Amino acid sequence: MIIDSQSSNLKESSISNKSPLVSILINNYNYALYISQAIDSALGQTYINTEVIVVDDGSTDNSREIIESYGNKIIPVFKKNGGQASAINTGFAASKGEIICLLDADDIFLPEKVSTIVDYFNLNPGIDWAFNESAPMQSEDLVNVNLNQLIAKIAGQDSEDLPKPIDFRKQIINGKFPSFTPSTSNLCFSRRILE
Repeated sequence: MIIDSQSSNLKESSISNKSPLVSILINNYNYALYISQAIDSALGQTYINTEVIVVDDGSTDNSREIIESYGNKIIPVFKKNGGQASAINTGFAASKGEIICLLDADDIFLPEKVSTIVDYFNLNPGIDWAFNESAPMQSEDLVNVNLNQLIAKIAGQDSEDLPKPIDFRKQIINGKFPSFTPSTSNLCFSRRILE
């Protein structure tokens, strides 16, 4: 896994302690086929101090029933359809974590994702967002598959690249887009930058 970070001009730590609460925000719209795998991967993190918030953005399939089946293991939020940004904003409003990790309903996290992110924030005071590399897979790969076997397969392909800082500010100031943009499920932020 590669963890890349964007630093702010603030030098103080963006988190208040070494074991901060991490909010995993899952946004869903008509992804009943995949949502269970996303939720299970969020609940299966090796880092314990997490909350999993699942925002259903007005799905018309059976997503709601699947989400409700998790009971108090997650924080479900059901809203009228307003689009992905609206769902993420609603999830953020319901969150309490010092670090926010985004997860699309048709993606999964490897079990060490949150632990790695927390370690990176702890080792790099002043950063406000970080992202990681994605494993090459399609949403359909999550249907009717054993999650543990899939995770083992992906972990076997893990990148050996070391974490490195990437600063997009100069490109943006010069009116250029970054050479790549991370997908939603790769993004993790400090609460302070999202506020």
